Amino acid sequence: MRKSCSIIIILLLIGFGTGFAAGAQEKSDAYKEHELKAAFIYNFLKFIDWPEDASADEKTAEKSEPDQEKIIRLGVIGNDEACSALEVINGKQIKEKKIKVVYLSEEDVQAKEPKSLKSCQVLFFCTAHKDESGKSPSPSYDLKKILALIKDRSILTIGEIPGFLEQSGMINFIVEEKKISFEINLDTLEQAKLKARAQLLKLAKRVIRKEKKEPEQKRDN
Repeated sequence: MRKSCSIIIILLLIGFGTGFAAGAQEKSDAYKEHELKAAFIYNFLKFIDWPEDASADEKTAEKSEPDQEKIIRLGVIGNDEACSALEVINGKQIKEKKIKVVYLSEEDVQAKEPKSLKSCQVLFFCTAHKDESGKSPSPSYDLKKILALIKDRSILTIGEIPGFLEQSGMINFIVEEKKISFEINLDTLEQAKLKARAQLLKLAKRVIRKEKKEPEQKRDN
């Protein structure tokens, strides 16, 4: 499983050309980590299917783009540096749509009617910038509140936060010994009418799914 995952990431890095290597010495470790996560996210989008009626949400949202139906809006929350790192996939094409990376400010996510938030097809919840001790402070945004706002929409949620899946997030990054992997909450994905292809599930380090009980057979008296 790990070998297959490594091969996919290597191919993605080759596909992005020198984008990850350029100016590597000037980039922080956190910045380079988010560039690698961008490769993962690009791959996630290739193996996640949205329902055909997902565009209905776009019609109710504020249209800031002339060709909204041809764009996958990837909203980044909580870390503007991460948003900058994800620029490596900005404009990349998937399923005849182009990725548009946007940074969502606290004003965007705390608005009474957060149109900028709801107009996204993907949301990436980041940890905050690390302090001098190397630790990331708690996110400034209310994760539970934001997830509640979008629970009825087909929006893919990705995080890098411990316990993200248990809070109804869909995909969460794990970094162990400088190696990146991910876990999936399949139940939450399906509730949002999103479908993860088998290839993606096989690469996940952990998949959360409630066991469906088989209906009891009636016994003849």
